[in-house]
Amino acid sequence: LVFTTFDDYEQEFKEKLDTAFEKIQIMRETSGDRKRVAREQCDRALDEAKETVNRLILEASLSRSTPSYPQLSARLEKCKAELENARKQRHDASLASMPMSNDRDELFAGHRDVAGGRYDAINMPLLTAEQRAQDTNKKLLEARATITRAEDTAHNVLAELNVQTELMYRISAKIGEIGSQVTRGGRRVRTMLSRATMQRYMLW
Repeated sequence: LVFTTFDDYEQEFKEKLDTAFEKIQIMRETSGDRKRVAREQCDRALDEAKETVNRLILEASLSRSTPSYPQLSARLEKCKAELENARKQRHDASLASMPMSNDRDELFAGHRDVAGGRYDAINMPLLTAEQRAQDTNKKLLEARATITRAEDTAHNVLAELNVQTELMYRISAKIGEIGSQVTRGGRRVRTMLSRATMQRYMLW
C-alpha cells in the first residue's frame, strides 16, 4: 500500500515539475506582464511540488522498517534534487533579461561619429537614462528573488512542521492501538489465571 501511494505522489510531483519548467521557459523568452504571470504560475507549481515532496517524505518514513525503504529513499532524494534544480533555474530565469534588439543600434547609427566611433553628445543623456533604468530593473529583480527565496524557506519550514505533526499523530494512534492490545492481553491472562486457580481448587 505504501509503495502504491508513493508511486502516485511521485507521478504527481513530476507533473507539477513539468508545469514549472514550462513556465520557466516562458520566463526566459518573454518580458513584462507575460513574464510576471509565468513567474507566478511557476511559483505555484513549485510550491505544489514541494508539498508533494513532503508527502513522499512521510510515506518513505512509514516504510523505514520494510525492504522497500532503500529504493524509496533513493527515489525521494532524486525528487529533492530535481526540485532544487528547478528552483535554481526559476531564479536564473527571473533575473535574465530579454536579448537587446539591434533596433537600438540602428536608431543611433546615424548619430555616430565615423572618425571616433562614438555617439553624438546630444544622445548621451538618453543612453545614460536607459542604463540607469536597466540597473534599477536588475536590482528590483534581485530583490524579488531574495524575497522569493525567503518565502520558499518559510514554506519549507512550515511544510516540514506539518509533516512532523502528522507523523506524530500517526505514531500516537499506533501507540494507542498497542496500548489497547496490551490491555486486552492482560485481561485474557487474568481470566486464564482465575480459571486455572478454580480448576486447581476443584481438583483438591
